[in-house]
Amino acid sequence: MTNKEFWKGIIPALITPVNEDGTLDLDSLEKVIENIIASGCHGLFVAGSSGEPTNLSSRTKRDVISNAIRIVDGRIPICVGTIAPGTQQTIELVKEVQDMGCNFICSTPNFYMLNERQEDIIHHFEKVSSQTGARIMIYNNDATVGQTIQAETFYKIAEIDNVIAYKDTRPDWENHLKALAFLRDKDISLISGGEYMLGPSILMGGQGNIAAASNVFPKLFVALYDAAISQNIPLTLDLNYKIARLNDAATRTGNGWLWGIKYIAHRFGLCQYTVAGNFTPLTGEQERALDVIIDELSEYR
Repeated sequence: MTNKEFWKGIIPALITPVNEDGTLDLDSLEKVIENIIASGCHGLFVAGSSGEPTNLSSRTKRDVISNAIRIVDGRIPICVGTIAPGTQQTIELVKEVQDMGCNFICSTPNFYMLNERQEDIIHHFEKVSSQTGARIMIYNNDATVGQTIQAETFYKIAEIDNVIAYKDTRPDWENHLKALAFLRDKDISLISGGEYMLGPSILMGGQGNIAAASNVFPKLFVALYDAAISQNIPLTLDLNYKIARLNDAATRTGNGWLWGIKYIAHRFGLCQYTVAGNFTPLTGEQERALDVIIDELSEYR
């Protein structure tokens, strides 16, 4: 199986159901994962931004990763986020994940002590690869890391051993198109991040999408993926518009977008209406706006 065949399709960025005290709500984690699998999703991304890894205790984060691997039990591929401020911390996290039974990880460039040069980003991934042997998805998300992986830099990273996928979350269509063109004849999956670029990226040759909202409306995302793969452009555009509406209501609240996803998940009986971070909860008006979107998309429940 090629890398593009292995890592493709709709890959929800798994949310972390938590109790009020910040511990893992294991029953809800099972509900969320089973709903994702039953809806036809193709993979799972654990401990990414939607999983709140920087807001969880070390114990809760380990619990999420180990239990997600156990629950999935090989039914769909799993990638685990090993996101840390520096290279050595990243390598330590990768080895922990490998001990849990997963050898496919996602890493960002260093942050806090920012990479001042694109060459430093390349060296980071070279060390992660050589010291762990893990398969790697490169994560380009300047909104959280503070540094952009330029397309030309990724061309060099793509030559590093064990790099099998690239998650491009930046809302930069020109950079994304450059990556699409470069990877056309290479066995590295290009995965769009977020909701807006899903349809266009697949139509132009991308392999899949990782987003937060596919936790709660996975059937909608799978329908869009299927439409785009079959080059049904009118249906792709229509479903992409629906997902854009969902995205605007659920993740652009301006005061903690995770509350929007957790609110919908709570409405669907998947988890508690609780987040791990100290974000301002949604207002009643924002919740009512989400109720409207939930009703509009009821056929995709």
